[in-house]
Amino acid sequence: MAENKTSFVLYSDSKSIIDLLTNEQAGLLLKTLFAYVNDENPKIDSSIALVFEMIKLQLKRDLKKWEKTKEGRSAAGKASAEAKRLAKLNEQNSTNSTNVDFVQQTSTNSTVSVNDSVSVSVSVSGNEINKNNKNDVFLAELIISDEWLNVTGMQAPNKYKPDKVKILLKKYNDQINSSFDFKDSKKEYCRHFVNWLNKQPKVSGPTNKGTYS
Repeated sequence: MAENKTSFVLYSDSKSIIDLLTNEQAGLLLKTLFAYVNDENPKIDSSIALVFEMIKLQLKRDLKKWEKTKEGRSAAGKASAEAKRLAKLNEQNSTNSTNVDFVQQTSTNSTVSVNDSVSVSVSVSGNEINKNNKNDVFLAELIISDEWLNVTGMQAPNKYKPDKVKILLKKYNDQINSSFDFKDSKKEYCRHFVNWLNKQPKVSGPTNKGTYS
């Protein structure tokens, strides 16, 4: 008997064979079967050997099916746990707020400057981002979050690489800015971006092959 398996099945179509045994032989067969499934390596009496072998073959077939089912459930459970972990991580990254000072300290591609009117702007890959525009601030914070970019790209239907997510994030930001669709919170900004990202058509190319790598 396999570990954690506490039962076995006897099939009704075996009755015709069992009926050929005497009551004494049937009782001996039952005891032998229980000893066998409990790994006691019983000695098989010759009077029941043929019937026992037939039932033993069925027990082995059932055991293989049980092991496959167990493996499938284990794999499904692990996949479900991983999906929940990634979803939670994405939610945490969406709600954790960072400021422009954090952007300045952690991004090698970002610079912070203060002009004469004391409005702060951030440069990300050549694009000026105004602190007074919440959308631009959210973009500046998310575009340097490697973990968020990685998780968001992996969860998208097209499985984008982080660099591709950056490009699409900038494109999305430009679109909502041009339509004056400003977001009140980073969580709302992330949620709308993910919805927008999931609707993007599949494009083959070196930065998005349709599979995550």
